[in-house]
Amino acid sequence: MNKIFRRLMTSALAISLAVPVLSGCALSGGVDSDTIKVMLSGQKPTGWDQVMAEYEKTGEK
Repeated sequence: MNKIFRRLMTSALAISLAVPVLSGCALSGGVDSDTIKVMLSGQKPTGWDQVMAEYEKTGEK
């Protein structure tokens, strides 16, 4: 009986740990996962001023 209980608990633990990992790898909210954007020093991306303005309104100070 102890062996069955141990296997059951091990399986339940493995499943409960696997579900969040697999669901986190699902759709990432419309972000294109094939594109990597790199910002080199000195370059300012388009729309950066709007991003900074929103951060200054809502970000920690």
